[in-house]
Amino acid sequence: MFHKRLLIGFAAGILLLTALPSLASAQQFGPLTVGGWYGKVFLQPNVGFPFQAVFNKDGTWSGTDARGFGLIPLGFPFTALGSTFMGQWVRSGISTYAWTGTQILYNPIASKDPAGNTAPAGWYILIVRGSHQVSGDDPNHMVNGQAGAKIFPCGPTVFGCPDTDKILNDPAPFPPQYTYALSRIQATSPPAW
Repeated sequence: MFHKRLLIGFAAGILLLTALPSLASAQQFGPLTVGGWYGKVFLQPNVGFPFQAVFNKDGTWSGTDARGFGLIPLGFPFTALGSTFMGQWVRSGISTYAWTGTQILYNPIASKDPAGNTAPAGWYILIVRGSHQVSGDDPNHMVNGQAGAKIFPCGPTVFGCPDTDKILNDPAPFPPQYTYALSRIQATSPPAW
């Protein structure tokens, strides 16, 4: 009986030792995207507007950008006023992450989009999907950020928005339209005042 317990204990020890490298690996390459971030969304090389986001440990995220003030001198949706973004994120690889977010837009006056189409005044729902990388070698920078967006019109009142499931489950692809680069907002020592 003693030898049986010793053998079981020995086997359990070997299992624990073989599991430790995978636990360390899971911690090393775990949710590196968790935290507060600040940077830019680029419309073209070297032309971008500020964006900030918080990626939470529970897989949720929220963010805001300068478009929320409706001050970017471009066509719709950049002229629209926007709510805070919110959504979900998942780890899609060792250092890669994918996310989906939503934003409510209000376009106060009819305006043209970048393709020259007229966007009537009214309410819209913006759905954005994207991906980025945060590596264990550089955990303070999101790189290779790409995002694509779809906009669904609600009409002149916010009560006319399309069915939620239809919006969120739209099978049409989200081609990458924008790139982004964010840096981690890091805590510093307390001020010396």
